[in-house]
Amino acid sequence: MLCKQKECKMNNREIERKFTVEGISYDEALSILKDRFPCTIDATSYDLYWKAPNVDFVRLRENSRELTIKVTDKGTVTDRIEENVKIERGAMKDCKRAMTLMYGQPMKLVKEFAVFEETTVICLYKVEGDPQNRVFLEVEADNLDEVDKEVEYLTRKLWFVLNPVPCSLYQLFSGGL
Repeated sequence: MLCKQKECKMNNREIERKFTVEGISYDEALSILKDRFPCTIDATSYDLYWKAPNVDFVRLRENSRELTIKVTDKGTVTDRIEENVKIERGAMKDCKRAMTLMYGQPMKLVKEFAVFEETTVICLYKVEGDPQNRVFLEVEADNLDEVDKEVEYLTRKLWFVLNPVPCSLYQLFSGGL
């Protein structure tokens, strides 16, 4: 056994809904969210994406130093497998090299983003160079009911106009959507 049961959870789930925020800028949406939720991260960082067999994609995230594998096993990106491996300081370059040797040159997305955490995690971001200049918002929680309650709050109380995005950021930008 490679790890003790309590230390190693297999088939971790990502339960989230992704949207574009319509009618307001990133800075306006950020200001509204900062007035109502504690902001835990406000930064710019890059993600590297590789297409790999048997998975949606492999992602290497600069700011959190995580290698992530995502698998859509239920036909939707709302509830899917997400496995994260923390990369040690100084090993990002080696990880990028190994992934590139296996899967080819990655797609790089630079994001300005903010994370707000309470009972749910709200992530607001925009992607550098997006020709449509979209503002994205994700709501993530342990279950879909909590996600939907937060989305309802955002739309009814904060008047956010949210359009569902039924695919991953990787799918959007690798497919030119």
